[in-house]
Amino acid sequence: MLESLYDMGLIDRYGNFRTYSVELDGRKLTAAELEALLADPNTDLTRTCTVDGDTITLQDVKTMLEIEKELQRIRETYYDTNVTMTAEHEATLQSLIDQLRESGINLQMEDSEAKDEAAVSKGYKSQLARISVSTTDIKVNQGSGVTVTFTLSKRLP
Repeated sequence: MLESLYDMGLIDRYGNFRTYSVELDGRKLTAAELEALLADPNTDLTRTCTVDGDTITLQDVKTMLEIEKELQRIRETYYDTNVTMTAEHEATLQSLIDQLRESGINLQMEDSEAKDEAAVSKGYKSQLARISVSTTDIKVNQGSGVTVTFTLSKRLP
């Protein structure tokens, strides 16, 4: 789901909602002006505006804002960002780091090798790649998390 939201430009790579400038009739609108305009039943939602350089309808803007509000509601209802790291959390994280350092982790879909072989036999390029991480690609930031850089074994087409 997050990947789809990122692809749509609704969130940044950190999962934060993105902000855009909205221009209507050559004038930038504030968030309050935009909300008032979209809430007005007399507004022609087929009018076009410019959002971050792209031309879209006011109906599209209204839909995007409704999605953003729903995502915010879900985030506030179901995601607690004030999690205290317990000893169990730290042990699990350390176990993951140890595995990455010692043997790595293979990530692949079920039956991916058989499906890839079937595709290659029909003349398609192999889509399989291994994900690896080396010891130097793991950085533990005390109190703020872990950064891991993953490397694909090959460039995918």
